[in-house]
This record gives sequence, structure tokens and C-alpha cells, in this order.
Amino acid sequence: MAQNCCSLMLPQTLSLEGKYAIVTGGARGIGAQIALELARRGANVAFGFQADSSKSKAQAIVESIQQLGRKAVAIQTELSRPNVGEEIVQQARQGLETEIIDILVNNAAADQVPGLCTQFDNDTFDRIMHVNVRAPMLLLKAAEPFLPKKGGRIISISASQARQPAGNMALYSSSKAALECLSRSWAAELGRRYTLTSNVVEVGVVETDFFVNHSEEVKEALRELPSAERRFGHVADIAEIVAFLASDSARWINGDTIAGNGGTNYM
Repeated sequence: MAQNCCSLMLPQTLSLEGKYAIVTGGARGIGAQIALELARRGANVAFGFQADSSKSKAQAIVESIQQLGRKAVAIQTELSRPNVGEEIVQQARQGLETEIIDILVNNAAADQVPGLCTQFDNDTFDRIMHVNVRAPMLLLKAAEPFLPKKGGRIISISASQARQPAGNMALYSSSKAALECLSRSWAAELGRRYTLTSNVVEVGVVETDFFVNHSEEVKEALRELPSAERRFGHVADIAEIVAFLASDSARWINGDTIAGNGGTNYM
């Protein structure tokens, strides 16, 4: 395994050296960049993925993390299953060879095909709520016995629609609002018990595989949104916010929502 020569030279309060992290939805897009950024800063990372088509991407990320001198394990799983939390935590502990899980990143999400709020089927409702709301609860439930007594981090990836619901996206928007409420509850309930923090990164427009699939009309409208650097967000923008929240430099941020959108404010 490669040594730590490739890791970033960081102040101690920004370093994640020796930490152990779990990232859901880590084989592509924002999740993949989060997994890699945590590893660059010193963390050992277990990440989840779902589809067979993502296996090669997942393996490539494992190899990239190992080249940084970190441990890595890719866990194929279905987040809608009722025992998914136990599955992920058990495989993460075994693959990373650790009894402590320092960082939980709830990144994976089930998207919604746009439609009127009165036009949905029960299976769609269940899948979105199970993946976006129940799975993070199950993951934390399974991980609680292995949280550190001090310095643990829970970081949940939400979306701007949680506070400004987009038309025809009621299920997705409400699931992300529920996740944000959960995060604040965890901060209040578990923060003092474990001296951990629980925060949300509320993502705006980011260039991912999902974004590429938007129509040209939608992309053109999004280009008109104001942003700090007059561009769409990059996955690295979000990953660096997550890495900061996972670090000791963010120890005084708890129960909060960070808007990772470059200053855009859209509906």
C-alpha cells in the first residue's frame, strides 16, 4: 500500500488523519468526491453503492484511496432494506478493521420523477422516504455503539428544495426537509452525550450525472442564476465543505445547515 506522501499538508484542526468514515452513495458524483476528499485529508473510508453498473467505478475509487495510504472498502447495498444500517456498519468495520466510526455522511438519495403532488403511487412514496429518511436513521442506529466518545461527526447532504420546494417535486422536497429535521434532532439529542456534531450541507445546482440529463431549456434557465463565481457548482465544492465539517475546525458548528450553492437561491 502506498504511503502518506500523497496526502495534503493540513493544519492539525483540518486534518482527518486516523479517522474512520462511512459515506453512502459514494461511487459517483458528489459522494465519490466526498469519499476521495476525506481520504486526502487522512481518513479511512467505507462507501456504499447500489447498482452492478457502478462496481467498476467503486473499485476505481477504492484503489485511488488506497494509493493515498488509506484503507477503503466499497459496500454494495440497497438502502431501502430494513436492515441496511447493520449491513453497512458491519461491513465497514470489517473492511476498515476498526471498532470506531468517527464520521457518517448521509449522501445517497432516491430522486423523484417530476409529477403533481397528488399523482404518486405508494411504492414511489415508500422508496423515497425509505432511502432519504429511514436509511440515515438506520445507519445512525447501527453506528451508535461505535461512535467515539468525543469528536464524532454526522453530515447529511440535503438540497435547496428542502426550504424552497420545487414544483412537481413534493416527495423529494419533503424527504430532504425531514432529513434536515433529523439532523437537528441528532445534534440536540446526541451532541452532548457523545460530544459530536450533526450538520447539513444544502446543495444547490451542481454539475453531476443527474445534472447532465436536464434539458437544454432547464440548463439555460439555471445559467441565469446568480453565483459567487458565475458558474455551476462542482462536486469538489461540496466535498470540501463536508471535509471541513468533519474536521476539528468545525467543532463549534452543530445543528446547522450550510448552504453549499455559491449564493444561488432558486425554485
